[in-house]
Amino acid sequence: MSSETKKIATPIDSATVILVRDGYDGLEVLVGERHGDIKFAGGARVFPGGKVDPLDKKAELEWAGETEEKLPEQFRGLRFTAIREVFEETGLIIAKKNGYSLTEDQRAAIDREYRDRVHYQGMGLLDFMKENGLGPDLEACVPFAHWITPVARPKRFDTRFFVCEAPEGQVAKADGQEIIDVIWATPTRIIEEADGTLMFPTLMNLKKIAEFGSVRELMEDTAGREIVTVLPEIRKNEAGEVRIVAEEAGYGSVDQNSVHPGISKD
Repeated sequence: MSSETKKIATPIDSATVILVRDGYDGLEVLVGERHGDIKFAGGARVFPGGKVDPLDKKAELEWAGETEEKLPEQFRGLRFTAIREVFEETGLIIAKKNGYSLTEDQRAAIDREYRDRVHYQGMGLLDFMKENGLGPDLEACVPFAHWITPVARPKRFDTRFFVCEAPEGQVAKADGQEIIDVIWATPTRIIEEADGTLMFPTLMNLKKIAEFGSVRELMEDTAGREIVTVLPEIRKNEAGEVRIVAEEAGYGSVDQNSVHPGISKD
C-alpha cells in the first residue's frame, strides 16, 4: 500500500431512532438540537441515536436467550442501543410495566433517579429495566433504513434506523448537555426550517417519512418493505461535494447546498 493511500475507517455500529406520533397537522417526528460545542455535528438537529455499547449487545443476547450467531445481524444489541439512546437524550422510556406503557408521572419519577446513572455512570439498560420492573418494548422498534457513512470520511458509522411510535402521554425532555432542545414537528416543517442544521441522512429520511400521513400508514408500509443498504458515493463538482444515493434505495434527490457537514471541529 502506498504511503499516500489513506486508510479507510471502519464503520462503528450504531442505532438511530425516528420517533413518530400523530399530530394535529399529520405525522410528527422528534428531532433534538445538539449542543453547539460538541465536536461531531454540533448544532445539528438529529434523531436520537448513538453507537452500540458492549453492554447493549450483551443485554440483547441475554434478553433474547439466543447465541449471537442465531440472532439476526440487525438486532445484535441495536434495539437496546436504540431504547437506551432515546432514554438518555429525551427521557422517553420505550418499555412496558405489567404489560402497559408508562404514564408521564411514572416516566418522570424514573427519569429523575436514573437518567444520569444510565447516561453517565455506566448503568446498563437491562439492569435499569430490571431494577424498575420494566421490560424493553423491542417490538416497538421497527427497522426502517440502513446507512453507512461514505468511505472518504474519517469517522464512519454503520447505522440502523428504527421507527418507533412515541409512548402515548410521555413528555420528551432534552438532557440539557448533549441535546439542548427537543422538537416535535411534521417532517416537511423540519426540512423547511432546517437552515443548514440537518445532516444528509437525517434530511433524506425525513423526506421519506414525509410521504406518510399517519403513524399507521408509516408502520404498515415499513413492515412489508425491503431495506436497501445506503452507502452514498461522494462526487465533487464546481459547487463542492455531491452525495449520490442508489436509485433503488427510494430516496430521490434533495438540494444539498445547505446540508450540515457533520464533521468534527478542530
